[in-house]
Amino acid sequence: MLSMPRVLTEVPDAPIGPDGLVRYGSYRGSFRRIDLRPLAGPLGRTLRRKRWFYVLIVQGPTIVSVAAVDAAYAAHGFVHVYDARSKSFVVDRSALGLRTALRVGDLEGARFLRFATRKLHVSIETPRGSSCTTVRVEGKGITVSAELESAEAPPAITAVARIPGGVVNVTEKRALLAVRGSVKIADSTHSLDGALAAYDATHGLLARRTRWHWGFALGRDQEGAPFGLNLVEGFVGEAECAAFADGDVHALPEARFSFDARRPLEPWTVTSRDGSVELRFVPGAVVRDERNLGLLRTRFVQPSGAWHGTVRLPHRTVQLDGVPGVAEDQDLLW
Repeated sequence: MLSMPRVLTEVPDAPIGPDGLVRYGSYRGSFRRIDLRPLAGPLGRTLRRKRWFYVLIVQGPTIVSVAAVDAAYAAHGFVHVYDARSKSFVVDRSALGLRTALRVGDLEGARFLRFATRKLHVSIETPRGSSCTTVRVEGKGITVSAELESAEAPPAITAVARIPGGVVNVTEKRALLAVRGSVKIADSTHSLDGALAAYDATHGLLARRTRWHWGFALGRDQEGAPFGLNLVEGFVGEAECAAFADGDVHALPEARFSFDARRPLEPWTVTSRDGSVELRFVPGAVVRDERNLGLLRTRFVQPSGAWHGTVRLPHRTVQLDGVPGVAEDQDLLW
């Protein structure tokens, strides 16, 4: 039996109120600014503050994933390009650097992340007062230049959650953004005009160990309507789970992921306890990043592939048949 859906209230101006209290909950819309400094001193921020911006672009059989990550005392950037026709990654570039390799800004109405090493440059920026986010990537054999327009997209879901062993996490997920731009692989340039994009903008004071299972679908449902889906198990949990459809964002229950961690290319089953989510994710190829650098240990497994099944919204049931997307198994000690 389906449970009553969560109600997403309109997002306030900031995650911390004038009384100094954190505004925990799930919201429709985006904060103008995220400043978590009142919740931790300089040492606490150095040890616990983590920020990242992840972008997913889908154009036909091509999935482009770009990210810049601030791990407090280290920085990470990557770009992956997956081709569903060959079920392979035609580009898999990543780089790890010192914290000085990343510049991060979250000003009133604007934000940016700029990651730069000799191997890889990633820039993700939203100017003040703009509905457009620019994504630029330069690496060996890969150039991405894209503009993600959110003016006609559904609202974001923004979640503010308590973090056991940490303090708080603020995450904003948005989908169905319009895209203009291109991706150049070696000597071949491919247009991204008309593609769909989604992003994950996260800023938190997190626990020393952080784990989650995550999935995102981005494409069109069986009726041909644009559809986006963000599901997670663990970490923030239900607060950020949502579908993007029919011009709006719809809250969903926390997902349950069932898969073989030793064989991530086998199909994944993703469901909810109330039956509103009944999905199967079929991977095509997987990227892995496992590092043991003492203070920093990571296990990142992210297959790209296709989503199948049903998502029951209050007003209709959405059928998915081969909708592009990703899944993820993440375990971090940072």
